Amino acid sequence: MSRIYFISDTHFGHNNIIKYCSRPYSDVETMENEIVKNWNTVVTKRDKVYHLGDFSMCINRKEVERIYSRLNGIKVLVKGNHDTLGYNFYRSLFDEYYKYPIILENFFILSHEPMFVNENMPYVNIHGHLHNGGHEGEFNTSKHHFNVSIECIEYKPIAFDSIKQNFK
Repeated sequence: MSRIYFISDTHFGHNNIIKYCSRPYSDVETMENEIVKNWNTVVTKRDKVYHLGDFSMCINRKEVERIYSRLNGIKVLVKGNHDTLGYNFYRSLFDEYYKYPIILENFFILSHEPMFVNENMPYVNIHGHLHNGGHEGEFNTSKHHFNVSIECIEYKPIAFDSIKQNFK
């Protein structure tokens, strides 16, 4: 049976992200290899992974293709602010590509940056962008948000079922 996973802000190729976010890697190659290993440990070829933006940074298209090919699963990209290699490139590479936020199961808004959702709205926003939690180190900005930035989910994709448990 296939499963659904989420992840965001892998920033493949971005050496400075290690320092900016205190990632536990000595260099960008080690970071890439560990994230790919972690990803493939939990995701099978039949599973679907929603990557909520900032897949890579500071690398060319061939490098992005090389990393992409190493990752298990059916991969969906919701564009992040650092996904700058162009609409046609991402559309041809990923199994699905969305330039704007999407809604899953009529309840979960999937976006790169957190969106405004308050207690009177019947939605949950699954997002990335805030890395180490964002505001005052909190991982989730409200009870209607779930942050899947890689630093917040132990550097591996998180199962949709685990996220749903938080919102029963």
